[in-house]
Amino acid sequence: MAKPTLDLRLGGTNKNNNEKETPESSLPPGSRLGQGQVYLTWEAPEYVVYKKTTVWYIGFGILLALLLFFAFVMQSFLTGIIFLLSGILIFFHSERPPKIVSYDLRTTGIRVDSQIYLYRELTAFNIVERGASIYLLLKSKRLLMPLIHIPLSDDMEHEKVLELLSNHLPQDTDFVEPLADVLAHWVGF
Repeated sequence: MAKPTLDLRLGGTNKNNNEKETPESSLPPGSRLGQGQVYLTWEAPEYVVYKKTTVWYIGFGILLALLLFFAFVMQSFLTGIIFLLSGILIFFHSERPPKIVSYDLRTTGIRVDSQIYLYRELTAFNIVERGASIYLLLKSKRLLMPLIHIPLSDDMEHEKVLELLSNHLPQDTDFVEPLADVLAHWVGF
């Protein structure tokens, strides 16, 4: 006899008897999903779209051609394939429109869509301006995701975000974006 298969996604169903999973509001207090009172909610695009001119596309094409030429001169077929695939992926990513993401500032952490970052998993924060955009930067204890960028919407009170987060995390005003992020934004990503 086959064991029932559970769909562990929120709102999923048990595939054998079609019973609904526990909704988020009735999860136990120790659960990561629905905990904490919501202080502030907002929506923003997942990233800022930079207008790319014809010069940007020509420069990108020239850079890709130089990298492919380098791989050809070095007689490295695999490197050439990697450069070509990377160029294609970068091009398609640069053309993808950003989705609108919902954010919550809670008593226990910060929710980004369905992901919750608990305050105990974070070490510090800072609010930085990049051009016309304002970002919340979070330092995480996670090895694979040490920096979390959260865009703040234009119509919200940034001082309120600063005040609410200061109750849970120390603000590190020396904490700025890494050089790689600054260069990526300068190039148009």
